[in-house]
Amino acid sequence: MWFRVDDGFVEHPKVLTAADQLGPPHGVARVVAVWLESGIYCTRQLTDGFVPARIVGRLVADDMPLEVAAALVAAGLWTAAPGGFRFHDWDQYQPNGAEIRDRRARDRVRKMSARNPRGIRVESARNPRGFRGGHLVPDPDPDPKDQDHKKEQCADARRSHKVLEKLAHGVLDARDRGQVVDLLSELASELKTRAAQARIAYDGRSITKALESAAVQRTVRRG
Repeated sequence: MWFRVDDGFVEHPKVLTAADQLGPPHGVARVVAVWLESGIYCTRQLTDGFVPARIVGRLVADDMPLEVAAALVAAGLWTAAPGGFRFHDWDQYQPNGAEIRDRRARDRVRKMSARNPRGIRVESARNPRGFRGGHLVPDPDPDPKDQDHKKEQCADARRSHKVLEKLAHGVLDARDRGQVVDLLSELASELKTRAAQARIAYDGRSITKALESAAVQRTVRRG
């Protein structure tokens, strides 16, 4: 992702106004540093120009970033918003978060289709569950009880996946509302929390699979 900056930004009247409020000798440098680091955060997190106050307070670009934030608001570079600040005219110059997420989801679907056009997952030749070179090696004398147990396990796994998938849709909805940061680790953490509350068994692979399935379904529905 790219954060776009006009080559005349440092001399912009609003920048100079904010710098005057902070005072010499480093007013301009402080304005540019906080504005730039915040813009990079918004682009990376796809917040559409919103910067939470807690994030501004932890910026490394300035020793007193909230003081700079106040100057940015006073100069019209930012506007105050509930819980933080918002870049002025972000949508006119910077990428739209929803469009980026949609494009990324479509790219994932396209890449998955290109790698595996039939949608078949071929297991490793060393898979301990009985798959060799992508082919199931049948048991010459299967135990009926074992077969029934395996069927029950498969049915339980399908039920758990459906519930996890439904919970994953809820997590993605929360992401779209800005309640969850759009990072895989954060989305996975939120899904694990919800799965635990619903008493659904999960592992790292099932969490990732549920999120990917939900993202693909949403992309197909929008398309």
